[in-house]
Amino acid sequence: MQIHFPKMDSPLIEKSDLRNISKVLSSSWVNDLVDDTRYKTAKKQLKTIIRESNFQITGNKIGDALNEIYTGLLTNYRNEYVYKNILLNTFVKEHHDQIETIILNEFQINKSKADVVTINGTSSVFEIKTELDSPLRLKTQINDYFKAFNHVYIVTHHSLINKYLPLLNNGEGLIILTSDLKYQTVIEASYLDSMLSIETMMKCLRKQEFTQVNLNLFQEIPNAKDIYLFDAILEQAQTISPLIYQREFLSMLKRRKLSEIDLFHSTNTPEFLKYICYRLDLSKNQYIRLLKNLNSKL
Repeated sequence: MQIHFPKMDSPLIEKSDLRNISKVLSSSWVNDLVDDTRYKTAKKQLKTIIRESNFQITGNKIGDALNEIYTGLLTNYRNEYVYKNILLNTFVKEHHDQIETIILNEFQINKSKADVVTINGTSSVFEIKTELDSPLRLKTQINDYFKAFNHVYIVTHHSLINKYLPLLNNGEGLIILTSDLKYQTVIEASYLDSMLSIETMMKCLRKQEFTQVNLNLFQEIPNAKDIYLFDAILEQAQTISPLIYQREFLSMLKRRKLSEIDLFHSTNTPEFLKYICYRLDLSKNQYIRLLKNLNSKL
């Protein structure tokens, strides 16, 4: 089933209805859709939300409904999902080799959660601030991101340029979503490594990952009880430069590749679901069920 990027011809819809209907474009709902035991529940939820939101669907398949919902969000309610999905479908595709680039979604860094992180020859964080967001925590978020990565971009709507420009004071870049729903780089991000923190990078990794990084760097693992292992490894890691540690840190993150990268890039995978498919890292069977269920009658 091939579904093309939707045209911008959706009628105006009440914001409260769009907020409600946007719930189906979520990882949890799609996860149910591709599960044979929860598919009927997901379908019922979709029909209920459409009915309660007074959203007019012209197609008769689940895929048609989701396509029309996404069109409505693009036109009238550009929430975080819309920004992330366009970022993945356009900006990342145009600026990075998608086979070689690792994309991390909602990646925890200290007390902040980076919307999108890309790792290839360089490492970049994309912090999305939609028209519905506040810049209140932006300074804290940026400081956290620079403790693990070298480039930080703020991604926002073109109407908010003057709101975010004064907040860029550490070499951050600025990317805007234009009126024709394309991303444009207003300011390129500068490379920064003076804020790197080995402790922060270690906490970004899973236990087996930071253990392997330490083994790569020192050819040994400290002799410590499991409860004290992190602290023991951290103490040893802090004897080297954060830049040296970061090279191994990024190399370890680059191992987090998609299970079915060919199916993700397939034209059969709808563009309006690309971000969710990437985040869920669907298996081959899940992709098969996804396409089958999208073709099912609503």
